[in-house]
Amino acid sequence: MTRARAPHSPSSATYSPPSLPGYLSRDHALNVIVGVPTDEEVRAIHDTIRAVNSVSNFPALYDHKLSTQLAQHLFTVQMAVYRNEYPSSIFPGVSAPFRHPDSALLSERQENTYTPPPIPSHIPISLEPVIGAPSDEELESAYGVVRAMENLANSPFFDPVLGVKLSQHLFNIQFARYVQDANQGQFTQSQTQGRPSPPVDEVDIPAVTVDALSMLVDGLQFKCTFLGKEGETLNPTHTEPESATPSLAENATHVQPRSRPGVESQSNDKLDKLCAYQQETNRLLSSNEELLRVIKLTLISGNSNTNVRFNRVGSYTSYQTMNEKGEFPWMYHLQSISGGSSGELSNPVVGKELVAYLKFYNIGTELIEEGTENLKPNKEADAKKALGSPTNCNTYTPPPIPEYLSRSHILNTIVGVPTDEEVEAIHNAIRALNIVSAVPTLYDSKLSTQLSQYLFTVQMAVHRNKYPSSIFPGENTYDPPSIPSHLPIRLEPVTGAPSDEEIELTHNAVRTLENLANSPFFDSALSTKISQHLFNIQLARFIQDSNRGRFAQKPEKYPSQNLTNTNEPPVPAFVSVSHQEVQKVDYTESSSSATILSPQAGVSKNNTSELEPTLKVDLNDGTERTPASLKLEETNRLLSRNEELLRNIARILFSTCCLAHGKGSKHSYRHMNEKGELPWMHRLPEIRVYNEKLLDSHSVESLVGYLKFYDIGAELIDEETGELKPGRKEDAEKLLSHRLARGYPSIS
Repeated sequence: MTRARAPHSPSSATYSPPSLPGYLSRDHALNVIVGVPTDEEVRAIHDTIRAVNSVSNFPALYDHKLSTQLAQHLFTVQMAVYRNEYPSSIFPGVSAPFRHPDSALLSERQENTYTPPPIPSHIPISLEPVIGAPSDEELESAYGVVRAMENLANSPFFDPVLGVKLSQHLFNIQFARYVQDANQGQFTQSQTQGRPSPPVDEVDIPAVTVDALSMLVDGLQFKCTFLGKEGETLNPTHTEPESATPSLAENATHVQPRSRPGVESQSNDKLDKLCAYQQETNRLLSSNEELLRVIKLTLISGNSNTNVRFNRVGSYTSYQTMNEKGEFPWMYHLQSISGGSSGELSNPVVGKELVAYLKFYNIGTELIEEGTENLKPNKEADAKKALGSPTNCNTYTPPPIPEYLSRSHILNTIVGVPTDEEVEAIHNAIRALNIVSAVPTLYDSKLSTQLSQYLFTVQMAVHRNKYPSSIFPGENTYDPPSIPSHLPIRLEPVTGAPSDEEIELTHNAVRTLENLANSPFFDSALSTKISQHLFNIQLARFIQDSNRGRFAQKPEKYPSQNLTNTNEPPVPAFVSVSHQEVQKVDYTESSSSATILSPQAGVSKNNTSELEPTLKVDLNDGTERTPASLKLEETNRLLSRNEELLRNIARILFSTCCLAHGKGSKHSYRHMNEKGELPWMHRLPEIRVYNEKLLDSHSVESLVGYLKFYDIGAELIDEETGELKPGRKEDAEKLLSHRLARGYPSIS
C-alpha cells in the first residue's frame, strides 16, 4: 500500500501501488509512479477501482483489502497531483496579519486558478475555471459533471481519461474550499484562539533569556560557501567588498558557464551538489517549521487553558487576553473592554472598534461585510455576543433544505464542537436526499454538493477537537465505537497511523452498515461514529505518511558521496556551521540586536509589519532561473515562515510574562520590554510604583532611559538631542508609572 510523505519537490517521490490478483492484472497494470503522476497513471487506478467494484457482489472475487488499498493509493496520488499543480496552497498556515481598520491594506494574496478539462457537448453542463476557493455553484457544477460521467460508464459515450481529469478537478476545488474556509476566517474561531478571558494571577514562570531566543534565531540563519579546486569559487571572477557579501541565491543565479573544456562539467557537478544539499536543507527547515508550529500551539494552549480555569471569575478584561499571535489589544491602540461570566460587555464598544476586536481575535468574521470595516446590517448584537461570550467557539451553518426533507430532517446551526446527534442528522439528510436521486423533480444536485461539503467540514471539526495535535499523530489513540454482536467485525483502538489491516477493517464495517441501511438492524448513530472513525484514521495515515518520509526517493535527488570528485575531499551530508561562523554572516539585522516585531511599530511605519526574507532573490533581473536558484527561493520562503513563527513564539512568551509578572508588581526590575530585556540589563536604576505613582524621585536621564527602554512617549523626547522636552517631566512620569502599574502603556 502506498506510503505517503511530502517531499519538497513532487518530482522526487515514488508511489507504489498494491499488488493485483491475476484476474485483474491481465487487463489492468498498475506500475510504480515516479514523480508527478500522469493522466494515464491516474486513469489506470480509476479503471482498476471500477473493475474491483464491478465484482463486489461475488465474494469469491471481491477483495475488501484490495479495495481499501486502492482507495488509499488513489487519495495519495490525487494529493500528489494537487500539490504539484498548486504547491503553495497545501499548507497555507500563515494567516494574513491583523490590521486595524484605519491602517492600509496589504496587497491581496495571489489566488490559485483551477482549470477544468473541456466538457464534451453531449454532457449539458459547462465548467469554467475556478479562481481561489470555489462557490457552491462551482462545486455543484463539478459534482454534476462527475455524476454524469459515471452514469455513462457502461455506454459508448464514456471517456475514462475525461473521467480521471474531472475527478482530479473535483478533488482540487474541494480541497481548496476546505483550506480557505479553515484558514481565512469563515468560521467563528474556537475558544482557544483568543477571546477576552479572566485575568491570570501572578504565577512563577521560568525566565526566558534573550540569549536563548537569539541562539534560536541564529540557528535558522546560515551561509554556505562551496569551493572548487584551490579555493576557486563558483561565483564569477568579479569580487564584492566583504561588507556586501552576496547571498546564496545571488551566487546561484549568477553562475556562468566556463568557456574552457572540462571546467564547465566541473561547474555543473558543483551545481548538482548545491541542489542536492539545498534540498536536504529545505527538508530540515520544513521539519523545524512543523516543530515550531507545535511549540506555538503548545504555548497558546497552555495560556488558554490557564484562562479557562478562571471562567468562573466574575469579570475579565481584554487587556490581559492575548490573541493567537501573542498580541494584546493595547498593542494596536484598541480601547480596553471587560465583561463577566454572563457574556455581556460592561463597557460599550461599537462601530469600527468592534470590527477591529473581531478581527484581532479572528472571531465572527462572517458578521463583517466583505472588503469593508463595517458590520453587516443588524449584526451588532451578534458581534458583541461573540466578543463577550465566555464560550466563543466555531459556528457551522448548514445549507437550507427543502420542505419535503425538513419535515423529517432538521439541520440546525452547529455551535462549538459538533455532537454525535448533529453529525448523525447530516448523514441522515444526505442518505434521504440520495434516495430520491432518480427523481429529477425532487433531487437537488446543488443541495447534495452543499451537504457533502458541510459534512466534510463538520467531520474535520470533530477530528481537530479530539486530536488537536494530529499534525504529529504518532501518540494519538483513535478509539472506534463498539460494534454490536450481529456484525462479524471487531474494531480495536488504533495507535498512531493505522496499518493496512486496520483501515481495511474499518472500511468493511462502514460497508456492512451501509448495506443494512434499509433493514431493521441499521443503527444510524453507529454508522455516524464509524464514518467519523474512518475519517480520523485515514487523515492520520496521510498526515503521518506525508510528514515522516515513507516515500522512496529518487537516488539522484539525494545528496550522495558519489557526487564528489576523486580529487576533492568528501562533502558531509549537511554543512555544519559553527557559532563563530554564523556570527560572521552579514544578516539583514544583527542577531544580537534583533527585536521582536512590535505591532505598534508595524502600525506606525507605513502600516507594514511584513517580514523581509533573510536571503533575497530578484526574480525580475532577467537572469535565467536555474534549479539551484529555485531551491534557494524555496529556502527563502521557509526561512521567512520560520522567522514569523519565531517572532510569534517570542511575542507569546513576552505576553505570558506580562500576564504573570506585569500587573501588581511594584518593582520595575520585573517588567521586561518587548525584546525580552529587563531594565537592569541596561543599567537603569530600579523604580518602584504604587497606585500608578512613582514612589521615589528620579533623574530626567533615568526617565528618558525608561521611555526608550519600553518604547513609549517618543513625543516627549527631542529627536535631535535625545533629551526630554522642557516641561514634560510630569507627563513622562505618568506614562512610566502607568506602564509599570498596569503592564501596558497608556492608550490615548
